[in-house]
Amino acid sequence: MKEHRRYFSSKLLFFIPIIMTLFILLCPIPAMAQESDNGLIINLTSGYYDTEIAAGESKIVYFELTNKSDIATTGIEFSYNAPEGWLVEFNPENIEILESDNYEVIEVTVTAPVKVEKGTYSINIITDSSAGRRIISTYFRVEKGTSIWAWVGGALGVIVIISFIFVYRRFARD
Repeated sequence: MKEHRRYFSSKLLFFIPIIMTLFILLCPIPAMAQESDNGLIINLTSGYYDTEIAAGESKIVYFELTNKSDIATTGIEFSYNAPEGWLVEFNPENIEILESDNYEVIEVTVTAPVKVEKGTYSINIITDSSAGRRIISTYFRVEKGTSIWAWVGGALGVIVIISFIFVYRRFARD
């Protein structure tokens, strides 16, 4: 009888982690990046998390401000935190009231500085309202044109090809 109990408990100890893992995988708990206690939620519309931009160029991105609470949110103002020289403009500039279970799409125009280095830059979009502060980040990649090293590499390639032609013609046997 004791051996039967030992066998049963060892099998049970083996299957409990497997059952728990399957339960966690098959019944995931939804998680949000922002708390929804007062219901004001900011979401970037699809395709605007990582945007390519050229120096001096302007790009338009959109985000959605949603009020999932039971009461209206008032006095919504927008601001931003960006690297030096970057310009961010909002349309509309502010929202007086956002009723319960409604949303508003905000157009954000981002302009990169004329003399910006190649790299990835983060811009934080900030909303302040009666519901508190919400922040969302988006990234802009600056890809410059061909650099000086591409021209140097191309010139070296041409020199090597001309050298091979010269050596072949000079030392080739007729």
